[in-house]
Amino acid sequence: MRRLSTIGVASGLGANIDGSEHGPAVLMRSDRFRQLLHGQGVEPLWTLVHSETEGDRFRILKRLFHRTALQTHRIVSSGNQFLAVGGDHSMAMGVWQGVMSALKPKSLGLLWIDAHLDLHTMETSLSCNVHGMPLSALLGQGDDLLQDIYGSEQYLDPATVALIGGHSYEPDEIGLARRMALATFDMPTIKKSGSLNKVMQRALRLVAESSDRFGISIDLDVLDTRDAPGVNTPEKGGIRWQELQQALSLVCADSRLVGVEIAEFNPMLDKAGKTQQVIAGLIGVVYGDSGIADSPGFIQARETG
Repeated sequence: MRRLSTIGVASGLGANIDGSEHGPAVLMRSDRFRQLLHGQGVEPLWTLVHSETEGDRFRILKRLFHRTALQTHRIVSSGNQFLAVGGDHSMAMGVWQGVMSALKPKSLGLLWIDAHLDLHTMETSLSCNVHGMPLSALLGQGDDLLQDIYGSEQYLDPATVALIGGHSYEPDEIGLARRMALATFDMPTIKKSGSLNKVMQRALRLVAESSDRFGISIDLDVLDTRDAPGVNTPEKGGIRWQELQQALSLVCADSRLVGVEIAEFNPMLDKAGKTQQVIAGLIGVVYGDSGIADSPGFIQARETG
């Protein structure tokens, strides 16, 4: 099994929905996750980054992203791989800016696996919820307020980004994706190809042409709601979890992988531990231990809210 540094980012403020801030702690308390973190009798490499509880939510998020970036910068600078679990998907602003600062002048590629494109800005979003904006911020797009919240001058090269699994988005997001020539593999494309494995491999090849290392950002709402009901913004018609688990196992075996992010788990919205069981399978793949999916200890650690 792989030896990873694991970060929990306890934030729900980006989604403005209660619950996802508890996701990392729920996972950390599970027996099977603790076994993975301990490995062969070694103390777990686990860091939990909390949000502040009072003040302006945009300022709180900015400070959270800064602390998260410090953690991923430290891990990647030391030559280690990481797993980051959350928490709403705005956490990506901190996770990947820290990676970029550590890899400089090397370039970072990113496989963005999400039902949404997350290419909104404060100007295009009706809700102004930051979890719909992280990719815009990482690409250096958007208004002054969004870039101030992001808090970094480290940006992704559009040529190194591939969007996978999108099936719920707005015209403004599509317009930005086209202007930046982002590689996009939406659900109709995946279904037409007949294999998520083929799409993931193709996306990785495109990303690798312009980058030295790559990361994977997974928003759990990309999954079919039958498999993962415990997410902040569920969308019907997503990827079945077994397909994602299989495709993830192929790309995680690539030596250029720097880290994996799994976001948007909301234990207060989960049903019968379904989403947590799915996370168990995905985390098992990241660690190189697919047997975690069958662990009753992981499922029983579920928080009911």
